[in-house]
Amino acid sequence: AAELRLGFAPTTVAPDQLRVFVNSTECPPAAGSAGLDRRYPVPESAMQDEAQVVEIVTPPGGPPFKLVRLELFVAGGSR
Repeated sequence: AAELRLGFAPTTVAPDQLRVFVNSTECPPAAGSAGLDRRYPVPESAMQDEAQVVEIVTPPGGPPFKLVRLELFVAGGSR
């Protein structure tokens, strides 16, 4: 199991409007994940062997955001 953890700056408005992708797979926020610290479960099928690509997409005309922390936790396995 993997989980992406994002920390947004206090100036970030509406982080719930952002769409998060890991290796082109959309990762909805975890249940109960709110505020400026968000958790996103990452399906095992989305994980690659060597490197992971994280994309954060705003809606057209959406508010700007500032990311202050990005962590990818991988439990067990060789990834």
